Order: sequence, then C-alpha cells, then structure tokens
Amino acid sequence: MNDAQRFLLGYDFEAPLAVERVDPPGEDGLARLSYRSANGERVPALLALGAPGGAAILLQHGGGESKDHPLIRMLLRRWSAAGLTCLAIDAPGHGERAGGAQAPRRSFFEYIRLRLQNAIDLRRAIDLLQCEAGIDPGRIGYWGVSMGGSVGVMLLAADSRVRAACLCLAGARSRRAWPEVDPGVERFVAANLDLMALAPLTAGREVLLLNGKHDETVPAGDARRLFDALGEPKAQRWFAAGHRVTPAMLRASKEFFDRALA
Repeated sequence: MNDAQRFLLGYDFEAPLAVERVDPPGEDGLARLSYRSANGERVPALLALGAPGGAAILLQHGGGESKDHPLIRMLLRRWSAAGLTCLAIDAPGHGERAGGAQAPRRSFFEYIRLRLQNAIDLRRAIDLLQCEAGIDPGRIGYWGVSMGGSVGVMLLAADSRVRAACLCLAGARSRRAWPEVDPGVERFVAANLDLMALAPLTAGREVLLLNGKHDETVPAGDARRLFDALGEPKAQRWFAAGHRVTPAMLRASKEFFDRALA
C-alpha cells in the first residue's frame, strides 16, 4: 500500500477492543457481542465457535442486509458445525447500526467514509478473532457477498492476515458520477480507494470470485474487470444464476476454504 492507503485504512492496533457480550450462545450456537472499532464506533457481531485450533471465517453481508440475514445465520451455524470459527458483523448503516429512520441519499464523502469504516471494522474483527478465539492469523478467511465482496477487496489490500477470500456476486462497477465533487478529489479516490487500484494488492492471498451468468446488478463485464485486476493466485467460477447466492456457490465456497485454509 502507498502512504495514502495506509493512512485511510489504518487504525490504532493497541486500542482496546472492549468486547461486550450481549447474549451467550443460544441453541443455535450463535453468541451476540459487540466490540470497539475506530472513530468511536461499536460494531455488533455474531460469533460461532468452531473446533479449537481450527481456522476462522469472517462473513460480510450484502447491501441493505445485516448479520442476521437468514443466509448469514445459516452459514454461521453450518460452517461452525464443520469446525470453522465464524464471525459476522453489521456494516455501517446496516442492521443494528441502521439508526431507525430511512437513510437519506448518501453524499460522495459519506459513501467513502462508510466503506473505509467497514474495512477497518473488519480489521478489528480479525483482532477479536485472535484475542478472543485464539485464531492463528495464517488461518483466517473472508466470505463476502455483493457489497461485502467489494469491501473484501479493501480488507485484503489492507490486511495480510486474511489468507483466502471468497467474493460472491462482486465486480468492479463503473464509477458513478458525483458532479458536486471536485475532480481532484475524485482522482485521488480513484487512484487510492477504487477497487481497480486496490485489487492488485491482494497478491499472495488466494481469491475466488463466484458470479452469476445472468446477474443484472453486477454484469459479467464488471465481474471480469475485477477478476483481471486481482493479484495472483485467483480463480473465477460462473453459475447459472442472477444476483443471488445459490447452493452450488455455497458448496464451492466451503470446498475453497477447506483447501486454502487447511
């Protein structure tokens, strides 16, 4: 990373996590907790412990969803039962962090701030996995869908502790126009925080892209553009699906982690 990226995606590694356990594990094995991230934010999370000494997976939901989405909860239960410790968080502006009132249309700077916060929250989640669950940093994976896939690229670029990532329904979309923003600021963001600028920094970690052939939200061209920009090693698989996660994608995800984090 360059100096600007290190500054924007960095945080105080020595700041206490101040973990608060909201609910102990229920019958489904999921424990609710929260931890302290950067900028005074507290991050709500669901934790499912796997086998002692095993690998761990961070899970990030898609836009408009939350850590309590049925798909995320199912993966937490299923993968922890298979021995993987799993941690899912609410992204800024989602789930318990939504604030209640309908969110207004976000400005350029708010959009960037939330994405940066999300990436730093995930870096702090890795700290939590190491401190609270004793996870070896060489055995941490990441699974993100749609928005979570995009944020995953930022996380991989910023944090070498993630050894393998499965990005579902993700792609490098054409940048939207922000007419109210100074062109110099846009150029700075494009050079330092755009997925096409960050994707090459994933080199050395295994990345698997899972995309739908009929996805209208993330068209095939955008998915291929992100894949081409990613560092090696990488792979991309296509499924007969639109913008939704299918059982075949989940099987491919689990097989990938079983091999990459063995």
